Amino acid sequence: MSSLMRTPPPVLPAVAVILVLQTALLLLVGRNFGCDCGGTRLWQGSMDPAHNSQHLSDPYSFLHLGFGMALLAFFSAIRPHWRRRHLALLVLVSSAIWEVMENQPVIIALFGYDAGDPLAYDGDSIVNSLGDTGFTMIGALIALGLPLWAIVAVVAAIELTLSVTIGDGYVIALLRAIGLL
Repeated sequence: MSSLMRTPPPVLPAVAVILVLQTALLLLVGRNFGCDCGGTRLWQGSMDPAHNSQHLSDPYSFLHLGFGMALLAFFSAIRPHWRRRHLALLVLVSSAIWEVMENQPVIIALFGYDAGDPLAYDGDSIVNSLGDTGFTMIGALIALGLPLWAIVAVVAAIELTLSVTIGDGYVIALLRAIGLL
């Protein structure tokens, strides 16, 4: 009987519950399931306000990949004895929380919306939000096999590349949100 009590809970049901909760909370704040533009694509590469953050993946997906790598590195550092599956679940929960928070009206307003701006942000579709969470998890899985210096290098390269190619990234968004850009 005591060996049954020590059996870890299955990971897949926990993942399903987290993703269902993420979806339900996004529906509660009024997010659309897919793009209102007439169809949801696997990839949206152009910076078009009508399509930004509405499709499964876009240039911002790379930021989420880096986010997953950074989260895994951080959680591994503060919880070095945790099993990988527990670290991965913590990354998943963190991503789901961020995705729900990011799509709150106050956060959308913080990042600003100007239909004439190619970087205009009007919130994510649910498909995009789940895609972002998926990219975060892929980043965490990649980070499992990398040393810290490589994670830092990849995250910096992603940030720099997107800052140059699309004029946006975490640093630029932060500077814009606090009014320095």
